[in-house]
Amino acid sequence: MSYNGLGNNSYNVNMINKLWKFLLRFVRRTGLYLLGDILIVVIAYRVALTGRFAGASPDVHYLNAWNTYILVIVLVHLVANHWAGMYSRLWRFASAPDALIIVQSWLAATLPLMLLDMLPVARLEPTIRPLPLSALALGGFLSSAGFTILRYRTRLLVSLIFRLKSVGRKSKGIDNTVRTLIVGAGETGQSLSWQLQNRAGGRAYQVLGFIDDDVDKHGFNVHGIPILGDRSKLVELVVLHNVDLIVLAIHAIGGEQFREILSICQNAPARIQIVPDVFEALSTSASQSLLRDVTVDDFLGRTPTEIDL
Repeated sequence: MSYNGLGNNSYNVNMINKLWKFLLRFVRRTGLYLLGDILIVVIAYRVALTGRFAGASPDVHYLNAWNTYILVIVLVHLVANHWAGMYSRLWRFASAPDALIIVQSWLAATLPLMLLDMLPVARLEPTIRPLPLSALALGGFLSSAGFTILRYRTRLLVSLIFRLKSVGRKSKGIDNTVRTLIVGAGETGQSLSWQLQNRAGGRAYQVLGFIDDDVDKHGFNVHGIPILGDRSKLVELVVLHNVDLIVLAIHAIGGEQFREILSICQNAPARIQIVPDVFEALSTSASQSLLRDVTVDDFLGRTPTEIDL
């Protein structure tokens, strides 16, 4: 019997240790987001209810309904967040399209809550809905805004600090950043601009704008950076904005077109670098940096032919 008792105790200790490790891992991975989301939902719907009455104190009926149903509202939002995958993502590496998940969660929570609000079974009084539909819609929107800020807080703070430092350097007449112009506003150029703005290694660069031959893109912004014009304006823009570095971020063009653009860049008083092709990088074992200098291969449009003498 004593051996069985020792075995049971050992089993219980192992189970407790596993449960404790699971809880620690859960809290470390999602605890912050869960607690933050709960707080955000409670505040958002309270603000929405007060805003529904233009800042005045809501009727007693709505206050009682809020106290009764706020737990249900929180649970619905947490379930919707889990369903949308908001607790299984590394938000530190999330991009703008990942914010669509928050929109999905918002719809998945707000619409059922509004439908539930219209059901007679949910009414505390026979003729009055528990909460105004406008308060539910606004509460869902404010909750989603809070979820977004919570998950993108690091990026927002880093971007704000970087901009404040940049403004401070300019006001003091100090600017050690490399003034950069990106040729190509496609996927490669957009990815490069985002990395230069958000990664620690990109802080040394100040992206001033894009050059792109697609006239439909002119006048628009990508990640807050303007598309300034086509290749014919490149030299003029380099001189106008005192550009230090031209980065070629184009791969989906022919060799002749690429050489034409490269020739135009050579007429500008700025250094030229190229973003390596990701597919080329995958097909070779050599590691490649984010940018590289122009080589003879770029002018030839092919690998040089080796002659065995």
